[in-house]
Amino acid sequence: MSIDSISDIRKKFEAIDKELLIILGKRQELSKQIAILKKKNSITILQTNIWEHQFQKRLKESEALNINAEFLKALFTIIHEESIRIQTE
Repeated sequence: MSIDSISDIRKKFEAIDKELLIILGKRQELSKQIAILKKKNSITILQTNIWEHQFQKRLKESEALNINAEFLKALFTIIHEESIRIQTE
């Protein structure tokens, strides 16, 4: 593999990382919006059954993409914990 192709791949990493940041920002905004609705409707922030159902869906989807299940669990656990933190503010 040439240095040029490594450089090209690194540029692709940078573009994807930027997309990830944008998507995470959008998700955090949704966490703020759902917090407002949950408070208005007296719904608890942490709903374990919904979280588990959503995670299982993501797990099934990840299999088709060859994403490591342990990696996915760690990633979505962090994302979910951040959503709960935002909602409790």
